[in-house]
Amino acid sequence: MEICFADESHHRYAQQICDTIQDAHQKRGTGIANRTPEYICTRMTNGNAVIALDGDRFAGYHRDLQLTKPIVMNAFEQLIELLAVFIEVLPEIRVNEALAQHEKYQYIWSVDTLNKWVSEGMPFREAYQKMAQSIADQSYAPDTSLKHVHLGSKDQLGLDHIKQKLDSALHNGRLS
Repeated sequence: MEICFADESHHRYAQQICDTIQDAHQKRGTGIANRTPEYICTRMTNGNAVIALDGDRFAGYHRDLQLTKPIVMNAFEQLIELLAVFIEVLPEIRVNEALAQHEKYQYIWSVDTLNKWVSEGMPFREAYQKMAQSIADQSYAPDTSLKHVHLGSKDQLGLDHIKQKLDSALHNGRLS
């Protein structure tokens, strides 16, 4: 799907846009005025329209919110640029395991310790109070040997779930 400012190269879609506007007017009973292909082409030529295309197929047209349209389109362009950078950088990202061992991060292990206590049968409220007390009196000692078990954690990234969603989106044509 491509969303862009419409220009002269999109004039061939003008009649289809007029038909779409008329169809929407009839289905919704709204007061959308009928437009001529010439009017639509003028809006396109003047840079006052946004069009969505799926390949060469017309997918949508927008001529409202003239003041905010450049802001939105610039945001899309910046997002596309950032995604391109992200694709290049992502394979180079490495987890710095030693960083998590720093004293200032010791409490990130508290949730895993609490979850361990609960899985061993301690009621959650009691485990929570025990953890809060050990942090408050500075007796908490992190158990860094525990595996993070929640989805999205460093030991359970869920990349298979992400891949399934991406494959589904690609298969259904929602992502190109």
